[in-house]
Amino acid sequence: MKNGSLARRDFRPGELAGAQPGPAGPPGPAGPAGKDGQPGAPGRSALEPLRSGETIRGVVGSDEHVDTGNGVTNFGVVETFPVPAPQPVETEDVAVDGTNSDVTNRCTGTVDAPTAPPGVVCVYRETSTNAEDLEGFGTPTGAGSRFGFEIAWGAPDVGNTSVYATWAYQAP
Repeated sequence: MKNGSLARRDFRPGELAGAQPGPAGPPGPAGPAGKDGQPGAPGRSALEPLRSGETIRGVVGSDEHVDTGNGVTNFGVVETFPVPAPQPVETEDVAVDGTNSDVTNRCTGTVDAPTAPPGVVCVYRETSTNAEDLEGFGTPTGAGSRFGFEIAWGAPDVGNTSVYATWAYQAP
């Protein structure tokens, strides 16, 4: 065969580089049906503040060792919200086991089903050992933050001190 003597008709479809594809075949069978229902809402950034009426919940706790027997030793633990609050949570908006009478009567949930009224953190103590005078604070240092709160307590005796609780916060 002489160079250049072959024509396109001498090849099957697809054999030549840059060749045009042959005709399309018949359509295949339909795929399985999709799930019923509406598509979900679009996602959002974890840095976006809570929307009004949304509630977040969590668990907070600490287990420490008291080394001295010279009076009450103070402990505290800071809890970070998983999503920022729309405004700072001040100390007067944190209720731990009835320590803040202004908001405690509105904390009607339980350890197993924590709830909170708008703008309030309600902390429900599950267990504690060698712990007294539990208090809640805006953080840092009582000034309030959109990112969490603190609980603190005193340990009157040497040995372990622990506090475990659930909490809820609802955006105003």
